[in-house]
Amino acid sequence: MYAIERWARTWRLPLIASLALVTLAACSAQLTVPATIGAEVPATVIRLPALAQPASPALTMDTVQVAAAVAPAVGMVIVNAPGSTAIGSAVVIASQPGRSYLVTNAHVVAGGQRIQVLMPDGEHYAARLVGSDSVEDLAVLSLDHSLPAAQFAASSQLQSGQPVVAIGSPLGQQASVTAGVISGLNRTLSNVTGGAGGAETLPDVLQIDAAINPGNSGGPLINAAGQVIGINSAGASGADLIGYAIPSSIVYRVAQSLVDGRTPDHPYLGVCTVSLDQALASSQVPSSAFGSVVSRVASGSPAAAAGLRPGDVIESASGRSLAGGAALPALLQTLRAGQRVTLRVLRGGRALALEATLAQLPTASAGSCLA
Repeated sequence: MYAIERWARTWRLPLIASLALVTLAACSAQLTVPATIGAEVPATVIRLPALAQPASPALTMDTVQVAAAVAPAVGMVIVNAPGSTAIGSAVVIASQPGRSYLVTNAHVVAGGQRIQVLMPDGEHYAARLVGSDSVEDLAVLSLDHSLPAAQFAASSQLQSGQPVVAIGSPLGQQASVTAGVISGLNRTLSNVTGGAGGAETLPDVLQIDAAINPGNSGGPLINAAGQVIGINSAGASGADLIGYAIPSSIVYRVAQSLVDGRTPDHPYLGVCTVSLDQALASSQVPSSAFGSVVSRVASGSPAAAAGLRPGDVIESASGRSLAGGAALPALLQTLRAGQRVTLRVLRGGRALALEATLAQLPTASAGSCLA
């Protein structure tokens, strides 16, 4: 059985010592506080550049051209914590005269007392934590210098099989480029552990086969047009070329909230689910069923109020089908707390339509139910 590992905050040196790999395990009993807003809250509203329309998925990619276009916006993040140093990556998401904003993974900077960013041209800067969000494993940094910004594109039209490039600092090797394809969409990773941030669940990630190693965390995933479509976050140990990236549309939404000094919105239904293949392997489900199988309903949650029960099979939410491997937590990331959704549910072979109003994700004691 392979383990999923956070691939940043993983090049750790106890003073000068050895590399430690962090493992993403599988199932957290509690959620940590979803967001931390740093001391630096901007006095004026700063709008990130709008997400670009994604280019049509290309069959081929000029990796040299893509790397040359984006690498100047990718920095190595050096984080000093008591007794150790961690290395990850970050990419510039916005720049203005005398100020730049970079996005990275929350686990890269968790517990850090001093943060520095080293750019490929050798220039280096002290950085401040604007805010971090442990639910989506994202953080925003700022520094007092105008740096070239990468172009971020919406991730709504990504396709399995399209070529991608990852840039980061694996094992401290800055501006390293790896290439591959998107292997799968809308994956959910449960109980990811490692680093200083504790266990977490990533509700919606892209699976890729570009090599992702310790130090890649926080670096960009890029399409053939040189647009950032994700932030690399984790890799699987004991498996070949299985990595994971947070889609750019989620990155943009969370980053804008953090820049604004707000806690990011995390819609919550209140169910633990298992995929259909897991349910088939361990129990009986109707032969015609597809979607996510409810294993537990959180007390007092929107799901409980809607009448959902363990054993229900959720086949769609707000008209969006969960057929073909789509995961419920990933689907919910496209919605908002307070939004009313219609759930199509199969219960004992009978189809039901249940109404639920999504809540904001609780900050603690929600168990491993992140949907």
